[in-house]
Order: sequence, then structure tokens, then C-alpha cells
Amino acid sequence: MVFGWKMVGLRFTILSTANSVLTSLFIVYFPVINIAKSVLLASLFSGVLMGLATGLSMRFGLSTGGMDIIAMIVQKKTGRSVGVISNTINASIVLIAGIFIGWPNALYTLIGIFATGQVIDAIYTGQRKLTTLIVTEKADLLTKALQDELVRGITILPSTGAFSHHESSTLFMVINRVELYEMERYCS
Repeated sequence: MVFGWKMVGLRFTILSTANSVLTSLFIVYFPVINIAKSVLLASLFSGVLMGLATGLSMRFGLSTGGMDIIAMIVQKKTGRSVGVISNTINASIVLIAGIFIGWPNALYTLIGIFATGQVIDAIYTGQRKLTTLIVTEKADLLTKALQDELVRGITILPSTGAFSHHESSTLFMVINRVELYEMERYCS
């Protein structure tokens, strides 16, 4: 959570903490229902549900409080897919744990992890890039704030309003979807 706060932001950390607390309460107070008798079907179904929950959380600017925080930080720095990063981290842990939990259990877990990563990427789409154009009269101030927070390159273009003929600047920047929330916050 500390890394999430420092690298992604305070809002992200607060919402992620609230999400983790609510999830813990749901686990304690909602009954466990055994839907699938097949271990393979259970691993696929749980992977899809986990990916759905994680992907929706990330899409709205928070996390589930697990390895997805690290995945979001790495994604922010590298631009790689959150699902692939999350799969790599979790699969590494499971492969090491396979020694202790047994290889059949580890392999079923890897199937669930793969399904989770695929669904996260399908829902979250954080790996897709967005082109943003911000028209502002405070280009220097906004550029500094955006570069400090998003660590992205920004091109400043001089611009003139077609109706008012008022001089301003247009900031041109390519970001990913998770950074859109942060960018909007600085621009408002």
C-alpha cells in the first residue's frame, strides 16, 4: 500500500484499502458455495471471476490490494500489460510453492492465474494508449505537474482559438487508461 501511495496516488491507496476491507468482510460473512466438482472447471471459473473483480477495480482506479498494486506500478513504468505482469508475478510464486502444495495443485492454480490475467486485460485495457490534447493558458504549470505525476513526455504546441482568436497552448501527450484519471484530476 505504501508503494501504491507513493507511485500511483493517495486516492488509489484509500480506495484500494476500502476495497480490501470490504472483500475481507464478504469472505467472512458470505457462505462458500461449491459450484464445480471438477478441479479444472473450478480453477477456470475462479480465475475468470477473480479477473472480473480485479479488472473492474482497476478500471475504476483502485486495486484489490494484492499483487495487482505491484503490477500497476510496473505497468506505469514500463507500459506493459497489467495482466501479463500480474500473471508473471503470481506464476513465479506458484511455481516456487509447487514444491510444497504439490505439482497438480500448482498447475491448476496456474490455469486460474492465466484466466485471471486474460480477463483483467480484456476489462481493464490499461495497456491501450490514449492520445490527449489539453488546451490551457497555464502550460508551464500544468506540464510540470503532469510530468511529476505521470512521468510522460509532453509536446507543447502553440494554439489559437478559432472563434476568440485567443492565444493558448495545447499539450499533446500519450498516456494509458489508468493515467487518464490522474490527468483529469490535474486538469480540472
